[in-house]
Amino acid sequence: MVRDSKTLYLTRDQYYKSKMLQLSSAKGELWKYEVETQNLQPVLKPFPSYSYFLGLNSGIYFSEPTDQGNLQLKYYDGNRVTDIGAPNDASIPVEKLTTGFVERPFFSFSIIDYEEAVLPAKGVTMIFDKGAGPARLEIRDKSYLALTQGNGLKGAYWCDEMLRSVFLPGDRYFLMNVPYCGNYPGQLLIDTVTGEYQRLPKDSRVYLTLNTDTIPHYRITGGGIKAK
Repeated sequence: MVRDSKTLYLTRDQYYKSKMLQLSSAKGELWKYEVETQNLQPVLKPFPSYSYFLGLNSGIYFSEPTDQGNLQLKYYDGNRVTDIGAPNDASIPVEKLTTGFVERPFFSFSIIDYEEAVLPAKGVTMIFDKGAGPARLEIRDKSYLALTQGNGLKGAYWCDEMLRSVFLPGDRYFLMNVPYCGNYPGQLLIDTVTGEYQRLPKDSRVYLTLNTDTIPHYRITGGGIKAK
């Protein structure tokens, strides 16, 4: 979805017998759907990319594998495709994306990006005892919760899951996902100011708008864009 929520980009693909994973499909196509007119039309094909982000003036940046297996960032301005940086470039500054104007990238991050980049940046971590002691949830160096280790058919395990554990707007309240705990499998809402918490209805979810506007700290590489 673009920044103004009027256009949705999506990829179209077709299964075929390939030697490697079909993430970069030779039969891939990029399409766009206009929400108001309900018009669906092709944008670029072939589109052998699974990672792409949007720019101003309908520009599209996408990562494409080279013949050597490296990832090359490319730019489509509506007429032609050009290379950006070098293959497997580890860091591409925003000002190096274009020369005619100041670019403003837009990308919607996944819940995996939130878990791997946003939670550590906000000081959330799980401290695991080297022995069989309890694990501790710490937020900004303050302990809030302790979890004992469980034992199942596959051996010892911890009942927390940081995936879908998120802060509510304002960062005071933290929704902790504990789906595998024996005494309460569900979600906890923790007040990081008072340390108090309460149980939420099972399978509660918080859906945040995670994009380059709400998470301005990101890195552009030959493989696309990632939160940091």
